[in-house]
Amino acid sequence: MEIQPISQQPLNTASPSGTPQTSQPTTFAEMITRAIDSVSAAQSRADEAARKVAHGDLESLHDALLAIQEATRGMQILVQVRNKVIEAYQEIMRTQI
Repeated sequence: MEIQPISQQPLNTASPSGTPQTSQPTTFAEMITRAIDSVSAAQSRADEAARKVAHGDLESLHDALLAIQEATRGMQILVQVRNKVIEAYQEIMRTQI
């Protein structure tokens, strides 16, 4: 899972009909959904790699370890994002109106 800084993400472009065309998520919810899907896919690859290692069917131990490490890092990043969202929500709830 590769995370790009916001400044490097492509901007939305409009088609001749005026409708936006982009492969990037347009809302925060879509961004989170894609991140969760990406981490889920990485977890599945890591599980499959671990299963192959356990059965002795692996092609490369190095590739299996990389898949497991990628899944671990993705989950750590996702947990940190969740923690920051919760902190932001709590801060907003503490704000007096």
